[in-house]
Amino acid sequence: MGQMLAVVVNEQQNDWDVHLPPVEFAYNNSVNQSTGFAPKEIHIGRIPRLPLSVFDHPTVGGH
Repeated sequence: MGQMLAVVVNEQQNDWDVHLPPVEFAYNNSVNQSTGFAPKEIHIGRIPRLPLSVFDHPTVGGH
């Protein structure tokens, strides 16, 4: 998570607190190489519904 924060913080590294929530969200919903699961998936026992997954996706050709 530290590496993820290092990518988004400014040069003075004084805005890390602004970036922490989205970085934490990304970390918790990314598959871990060691476990093969996202931390959130292990915590709740299923793949979490992410913000875009709550919307119906249009189908091609009305199917």
